[in-house]
Amino acid sequence: MKKSYIGLAGSSGLLLLGMILRLNARAIAWPDSYSYSGARADTAWARQEDAIGQVGLALMCIGGLLFVATYFYWLFAADTKKSDKE
Repeated sequence: MKKSYIGLAGSSGLLLLGMILRLNARAIAWPDSYSYSGARADTAWARQEDAIGQVGLALMCIGGLLFVATYFYWLFAADTKKSDKE
């Protein structure tokens, strides 16, 4: 049972970290003050913003899958322990 709590806490942490990275990708990648006259998509900052957002999305997916897997393991492990005692 303790492993389930660790799994749920770890996967929740990955979900939270992924959300923070995904939502703050622009604030992390772009400097506070910048001047660029060309298209915004042509800058290294835009590519860095996209990369940070993709890493955040990947962490959210991994965290979500781990959360669901741990939750289902927790549910079904509890059912098998009850049926073994009967």
